[in-house]
Amino acid sequence: MKKRILSIVLALCMMLTLVPTVAFASDATYVVAGVPELCEKNWDGSPEGNEENIMASNGDGTYIKVYTNVAVKNDYTFKVVENLSDGTQNWYGADGGNNVFFDVVSVCDVTITFDSATKEINVTGSGVEFTTDLVVDSVTVVGNGNYEKWLNGEPWNPGAYANQMTEVEPKVYEITYTNLEKDLYCEFKFAINSSWTDSFGGTFSASGVETNAVYNGSTMSFTTTYELTDVNIRLDLSSFDYATKEGATFTVTLVESHDHDFTGDWDYDGTYHWHNCKNETCSEIRDQAKHSGGTATCTSKAKCDYCDAEYGELDSSNHSLTLVPAKEATSTETGNTAYYVCDGCQHWFEDANGETEITDKESVVIPTVDEPSEPEQPAEEDDSFITLLKNFIDSSIKFFKALVAFLIDFISSLIS
Repeated sequence: MKKRILSIVLALCMMLTLVPTVAFASDATYVVAGVPELCEKNWDGSPEGNEENIMASNGDGTYIKVYTNVAVKNDYTFKVVENLSDGTQNWYGADGGNNVFFDVVSVCDVTITFDSATKEINVTGSGVEFTTDLVVDSVTVVGNGNYEKWLNGEPWNPGAYANQMTEVEPKVYEITYTNLEKDLYCEFKFAINSSWTDSFGGTFSASGVETNAVYNGSTMSFTTTYELTDVNIRLDLSSFDYATKEGATFTVTLVESHDHDFTGDWDYDGTYHWHNCKNETCSEIRDQAKHSGGTATCTSKAKCDYCDAEYGELDSSNHSLTLVPAKEATSTETGNTAYYVCDGCQHWFEDANGETEITDKESVVIPTVDEPSEPEQPAEEDDSFITLLKNFIDSSIKFFKALVAFLIDFISSLIS
């Protein structure tokens, strides 16, 4: 009996030692596929001839690939590709299948790990940072441009300059194709910055209907309906949130081709001006340009030289100043030091350039002054008294002289 129990225990131990091997055995090969700056080969998910991008197994259902001395660059992009023995491929990314993006801000080794059970992808490295916003330099319509007038005959070329859209409003892009023949099957997507790294697809529902654009979504398609059809395509990224990859919309408008008759007056918004086609079903515009010219002040925006629309922001440093000259104070009125007043905002400044504002307006006031008192004048002397005194002195002097002369004569007579 004891031997039988011991045999059962040994059998269980052997089974337990085999569990990891059974649980993590896989006939799949995992490959990192992405931009050539990271993987050398451009989005090649096959293991054949691509050994440098095959991920190594950690033996626990996770896989790893290390890239050494990765250069400084923004928007490294990749996915992990599962290659099964029957030739099937499954591509895994982030956020429901989107490409994985990261930046390298300093040269470092980059480690990519993949969990085959959870499909979770991680990227680590001392210089690794993750992209937080979509920077758009250009938007290109890309598709089956097999017809001369559809996509200008450029099939699936994200770098085709002829198919770059015009930014008609901030983060809103448009392009128009004219005189397309009836029943043309047109496929397209939106490529950002002349690359497939960031793109938008979705599902076309109907002409003129605004529809959600799906980040890195599927190809869209429509068929022309008129003998000659004009197609206007619009992509609105103004509400796109990179974190959730939501908020973008697109609109495809199909109208019957016609000769454009543009308005003479400008239409405009806060950034651009243009001429609209007078046909109500046509969205074609002409002469679109950003506002320019004019000068903003502290109270009014700049006025465009072409369409007279106000645009931009106020210039809080641009004032129209009038000098208030200095004035001396009197006993009845206060005075002031010289200062300047803006004719627009009515702010006061110490200088003619409006650089030093006077916030305390009492500081320029000179208070009234007291009138000086009259100095006391000496009392006028009595002229008659002075005259009398002068006469007395003159008489005394004459008497004294006469007395001296008399005494001299008298003494002389005695001596003789």
